Amino acid sequence: MFRSTLEKNLFLVRNGFGVRNVVKHLTWGTLKNHIIHKGEKPFACSNCDKCFRLRSDLHRRIVIHTGWKPFGCSYCGASFTHQGNLNRHIRHHTGEKPFFCDYCDKRFSENSYLTCHVSTHLREQKIATGIRRHACNECG
Repeated sequence: MFRSTLEKNLFLVRNGFGVRNVVKHLTWGTLKNHIIHKGEKPFACSNCDKCFRLRSDLHRRIVIHTGWKPFGCSYCGASFTHQGNLNRHIRHHTGEKPFFCDYCDKRFSENSYLTCHVSTHLREQKIATGIRRHACNECG
C-alpha cells in the first residue's frame, strides 16, 4: 500500500491521526484495520468505477480486466493468476498427496480435503464417547 514509512505517516496525518498519534499506528495491521473501519477506499481501478481499500484488492481487479495469468502448467498449459493455484493444480497431475491424516493412513492432495476428512474422525469420537453438542428438548 505504501512505498515507505514516510508515505504511510503522511497518510495518517492527512486522515486525522495527528502527528502524536502516528507513532501509535505504524504497523501495517493497525493501519489496515483503521482503513477498513473508516470505510476508505483509496485505490481506484482505471478500467471501471470500482474502488478498493487495499492495493492487493485493486491488483486482483486488474487481473480480472487483463486476464493476466503468469503461472503456467508445464503438463497441460493451463494458466493461473497465483503460484499457489498452480501448485495445487500440478498435484493433480503428479498424484502428490502431501496432507495426511493423523488418525488413519489416508493422504490428500489439498488441505481442505484433509480438514473435511478429519471431521469424520472427530464425529466418530463424539458418538463413541457420548458427547453431544446439542441436547434434545424431548429427552435431554
